[in-house]
Amino acid sequence: MRIIGLCTMVLFLVSGEALGREGDPLEALVESAGRDPLKLVQVGDLFVEAKRLKEAKKLYREAERRGEKHGEAKLGAARIRMARGQFSQVKHACRLITQEYPKRGVGEVCSGWFWLSKGRSARALDDFKKVVKKGDVARGKTGLGEALRKQGNFKEAIAAYGDAIESGAGYRAFLGRGLAEEASGNKKAALASLKKSVEMEPGSCLAHYHYGRLLNMGAEAARHLEMALKMRPSWPEAGMVLGKLYLELGQHEKAIGVFQATLSGESGRGEAYFGLGRAYFGVGKKEEAQEALKKTVELIPNHKAAFLLMADIHLAAGNNEGVVEALEQARRVAPGDVNVYVKSGEAFFRMGRHTSARSLLSQAISMNSKHSRAHVLLGHIACQRHLYDTGKEYYKSALKGDMVGLNAKEIEKYTRECRSKKKK
Repeated sequence: MRIIGLCTMVLFLVSGEALGREGDPLEALVESAGRDPLKLVQVGDLFVEAKRLKEAKKLYREAERRGEKHGEAKLGAARIRMARGQFSQVKHACRLITQEYPKRGVGEVCSGWFWLSKGRSARALDDFKKVVKKGDVARGKTGLGEALRKQGNFKEAIAAYGDAIESGAGYRAFLGRGLAEEASGNKKAALASLKKSVEMEPGSCLAHYHYGRLLNMGAEAARHLEMALKMRPSWPEAGMVLGKLYLELGQHEKAIGVFQATLSGESGRGEAYFGLGRAYFGVGKKEEAQEALKKTVELIPNHKAAFLLMADIHLAAGNNEGVVEALEQARRVAPGDVNVYVKSGEAFFRMGRHTSARSLLSQAISMNSKHSRAHVLLGHIACQRHLYDTGKEYYKSALKGDMVGLNAKEIEKYTRECRSKKKK
């Protein structure tokens, strides 16, 4: 369902500097809803989406008190029970709604979402088809799209969402279509649909989250993820995405705050500690970074990236023994990962331990002969040992490899410089 006449204040909050202000976007919608029972229900649905169930319950009760007569408030109450996992109560509630409003599709909408929450998409399809037959095409087709998407039938799901949109469906249809388009590999179309979802309903934390997540770069993505977390503060998935984005933007202090907040949740704590370690290292707090990484590997013992970052921290501190130990742990947990061997070889090269570096990089090339970075590092070692022809051959091999993260002009420069510096 789409909220009509409630979006102005949230649009203001989403834009520009207003994002950083205190205040809750959803509370702004509550004030805008006033005494209108249908609008109160619609705002209640957004609170359910944000997992703020106590506030949603108050809104649904207020809507009933103010005379909501179409079963929408009762449907909202059933959604709260779904979110709490009270499935036996939900099934009974949906049946009662169907009996009380037999000519409307609201009871079948309830049942359809109940079956989706139970992972029974085939049963959900039956109920949503009944919704369409009863004339609520927008919600029925949106539900069909959801069920088809859950089944992995993305082409038909996209078509169903399209039918829903043509019938006047709101942001949920655009949101679902965007997720189906993303799953089918069409990122451009997905971004367009998700952006439309946000524009239609600025009060949807899911719309902001998925649009920001898929954008995945820059200030605009951060802005939408920030808005999602304003509406749903305890959201580990959104916190992780935003924290990583802050790291990419070089905003390490902001990343620290987000990862620390994410640690209050029950899930994703290991990755949150890893993000925190990266952020602390980024601001030069090496001891705090190491503590965070220790907690990462306590929770996720095979976290190779944590061991590699530990090696970087020890290398920056001049602790060669710590570097060696961390790299050994990384190779232990990821014995078949070529990049771990390349990273290890590079660290030994930087420590001036060329024999060990050559051994590790040669193993990397035996795993992947096209790994350009490994060839470049071997070229550096050969040239430093005055084996100029050998070094040039390595650089030549690098240019024929995958060239991931490398620049051909830089390698050509290395080749020219790989020669005796003595004057003739």
